[in-house]
Amino acid sequence: EGCFPCVFTVATAVEWPEKTTFNNLKTMIGVRTGKLKFEKRFTLDPKSEEKDFDSSIGNPWDDKDGNHWRIIEFEGRLWKGNEFSISAVFKNGSIDMVEMMQVSGRLGEGWDDFKEESELKRKKVHDAILDEALGEKRDFKWGYVDSNYDRRVGCATLKVHYGKRPEPKPEPVVENVQPGIIRGSF
Repeated sequence: EGCFPCVFTVATAVEWPEKTTFNNLKTMIGVRTGKLKFEKRFTLDPKSEEKDFDSSIGNPWDDKDGNHWRIIEFEGRLWKGNEFSISAVFKNGSIDMVEMMQVSGRLGEGWDDFKEESELKRKKVHDAILDEALGEKRDFKWGYVDSNYDRRVGCATLKVHYGKRPEPKPEPVVENVQPGIIRGSF
């Protein structure tokens, strides 16, 4: 699963400290409720709705299945002294997921100086955030969380999904009928 079109300034040449410390991470993600708390009384939770936000902000579109989507960005939200770029993703009016990118540190100017190594370092920071806040637990009654790096769009994100984790797709069954000809269900 890839991330939505990366709407963030892409970090390049990020200078992460060897050991990044995040204080009291458990207060950021409410493990029983799925509520995300940031500084300045900004919160998002499984009950957040698209109508709660100004209709003039965000990027709306409809997919081929008739679902209405909208991404609303919240730049520069702080959590325990670390700056995050946050995107709330709404599907048919209800929050579907929150995509976050830790942006504290020196950032590049965009795609011109993009380096994959910087995004992989950012993923490690996201992994450390989740490990310290949640231990190994990633699935909850309200949804699940993950940290990933998607090469197709060139960004590392920390995601909070509201809803059950999709079942993994089965591997295609392939049978070799003749040398050079492969048949099966794909």
